[in-house]
Amino acid sequence: VEVASKDGQRNVVNAVLTFKTMEKLFYDSAQGAELSDTQRKVAQLKFEARREKLPETRLAKVEEAFGLLGGFERALKNRTKSASHLLVLRAQNFGKGEEE
Repeated sequence: VEVASKDGQRNVVNAVLTFKTMEKLFYDSAQGAELSDTQRKVAQLKFEARREKLPETRLAKVEEAFGLLGGFERALKNRTKSASHLLVLRAQNFGKGEEE
C-alpha cells in the first residue's frame, strides 16, 4: 500500500493483508480524516476485489461497490474517482485466465 502524506511524501508499506490493517494505516496517516459508512464499505469491497481469486466473486464485489455509489451512471457522474477505480478493477477482471 502506498501512503501519501499532506506534504507529498510517499511511503510504501508491505504486508497489508487485511482491510482492518489498511484502515488503521489510513487513520494513522491521515490524522483527523473521516470516512463515511459508504466510503468505508466501498474501500473494503475494492480491497477484497483486488485480492479475490475467483473472477465471478471479484466482479460481484465491484458491482456491489457501484451499487453503494448509487449505480453505475450515478457513480460516473458524481463519484468520478471512485468509479474510475472500480472500472479499472472490472477491466482487469476480463483479462484474468486468458493467454496473451
